[in-house]
Amino acid sequence: MGAALGGAASVRGFVALGLTLATAMAATDAAAQPVGGGWTVQVTPYLWAAGLDGRIRADRRLPSLQVEQTFREILDDLDLGVFVNALAIRDRVVVMADLAYVDVSRKGGFESAPPVAGRGAVREVFGTLAAGYRVVSEPGLALDLLGGVRLWHLSAEAEVRVAGAPFAGASSYLNWADPIFGFRLRADLAPRLSALVMGDVGGFGIGSRGTFSATATLNYALGERLTASAGYRHLAVDYREGGRVLDIALSGPVLGLTWRF
Repeated sequence: MGAALGGAASVRGFVALGLTLATAMAATDAAAQPVGGGWTVQVTPYLWAAGLDGRIRADRRLPSLQVEQTFREILDDLDLGVFVNALAIRDRVVVMADLAYVDVSRKGGFESAPPVAGRGAVREVFGTLAAGYRVVSEPGLALDLLGGVRLWHLSAEAEVRVAGAPFAGASSYLNWADPIFGFRLRADLAPRLSALVMGDVGGFGIGSRGTFSATATLNYALGERLTASAGYRHLAVDYREGGRVLDIALSGPVLGLTWRF
């Protein structure tokens, strides 16, 4: 039964994790222009202030948990979060890597039917690797088509109590990979200002049933090697296996700061 809290806490991990995907990729692309035919490399630490809405069931013997939390509520549970993105471009070749590590703990109850109370911790690693080709490369306009894989790992230790029953402890582990296909479109709006829109779809029943991501940002060049970005991102995933369910959507503003070298 501890898997239930592992699933619920993991969602908070996903939310914080979800802090992962968008800002980095958005912020990085604003300044990404190959120089002299060589590689342009950018690194971006970032924050995604995402809220959460969804359904989790960590074991077929347990009821589903309906979870709805704001970013402020999730932040109260976050012990450690590290989110980094790297982007490399050479001529028309684009390579992107994104990594997140999240450590979340939770005490108290969760709104569900039947009511669930518990305590536990979850550690999660989330990574994306994609590569693609710049199909449009015009002054002030660039369009990239990308393909890759999104990797998910979650480990949780938890104790839960369902409907007043005694506490029981257990561990839960989830690992899967989602193939993804996407695009990114960047357009210059002013000498220092650009807009970025990007999205991807994946899963296709190979890992999850499906995953979807969409991001839009405005990017401002603070200097030749430094760019700040702000925007909004939505990420959804629907994973089901052996009676376990993780069907969640994460949405919220994103902020990032990119270093180019």
